[in-house]
Amino acid sequence: MQGGGGLLGTMTCEILRRPGLDEPCMVTAWPIEESGRKRISGTALFAADGELLAHSQQVWIGRPPAPAAA
Repeated sequence: MQGGGGLLGTMTCEILRRPGLDEPCMVTAWPIEESGRKRISGTALFAADGELLAHSQQVWIGRPPAPAAA
């Protein structure tokens, strides 16, 4: 979110397998769609060997820009 961040609208997730306590993991995220102030993104959690552990999708609502200081 450029210029002030955003608010999480919704988030859905599917957990395929929970990682072990000390198991190394990788997280990745990517943009899916943008429309006005609404942005949709995806994330995924992988085990070190590449096994998909979980994936999710989020809807973010961008905050309007702050008014310029006088």
